[in-house]
Amino acid sequence: MPSRAMLSAMAAVDGFATVGIVSDGGALEAHFVPDANMLCHSLTHRGVELLHAGRGVAAYAQHGKTMGIPLLHPWANRLS
Repeated sequence: MPSRAMLSAMAAVDGFATVGIVSDGGALEAHFVPDANMLCHSLTHRGVELLHAGRGVAAYAQHGKTMGIPLLHPWANRLS
């Protein structure tokens, strides 16, 4: 039977709404910020954070500070 990821409840970080996805069995979780270009601000494996938070989501969204995994949504596949 194929594994099925589950969406986690909406939460907020630095005033931005987030959405998460959890692997089957719950070992891996990723949380994204749609209003910050789908930034993946948190990636955990068995409760251990794997990403550097830098100065946070607000600094990323407002000043372009580095953190997390920027997915470049929805433009990444449309660049020429």
